[in-house]
Amino acid sequence: MATIEGDVFGIVSARQEERKKWGRHEYQAPVILTAKSPEMQTPDVLAKIEKRKQEILSELIEAEARKRAEAAYIAQTAPVCPIADIVAACSEITGISIDDMRGPRRSRHLAWPRHFTIWMIRRLRWDMSMPMIAKLMGNRDHTTVLHAVRNVEKRRGEIDAPFAGWIEDPRAQALLSRKAAQ
Repeated sequence: MATIEGDVFGIVSARQEERKKWGRHEYQAPVILTAKSPEMQTPDVLAKIEKRKQEILSELIEAEARKRAEAAYIAQTAPVCPIADIVAACSEITGISIDDMRGPRRSRHLAWPRHFTIWMIRRLRWDMSMPMIAKLMGNRDHTTVLHAVRNVEKRRGEIDAPFAGWIEDPRAQALLSRKAAQ
C-alpha cells in the first residue's frame, strides 16, 4: 500500500515543527494516494501514484516558497502612510467631514469625496484589501470600493469632475510623493 510519507527531504517535518510552534495543526497532505486492491498494486499503478505524490509535494513546496517570498517582500515594502492621515488629508482637500465620508448618505456631494478617499487609500495602502477599505469607510461592501476606484480612474480627466482638482491639490501630491519615495 503506497501512501505519502511524512518527511520528504526534511521539508515537510520542518514545516510541521514550525506550525506546532505557533499552535497550528499538523501538516495534512491534501490527497492520500493509495492502491487499495491487490489488482491495483501493479508496478504501473504504483509508479503513477508515486509520480503524483511527488507532483503534490512539489506543488506544496512551491506554494510555501511563494508564500515566504511574498511575506518577505511585504515586510521590505511596508507602507509608511497611516490610514488616519490619508482620510484626514482627503477630508481637508474635499471639505467634507470624516463622519460624512463614512456615513450612510449617498448623495453626489458626499459620494465623490468618499470615492476620492477610497482611491487615495487604494493607491497609498496597497496592502489593504478591498473588504478592509470598505469596512473602514463605513461598513460598505467591497464592490463599493471597486466602483469608487474605477469611477475616479475613469473621471479624473473630465472637466466637470472634481477628482482632477483634488488629485492635483498639493496635500494630495504630498501623500502620493510619500508613496513614490518608498
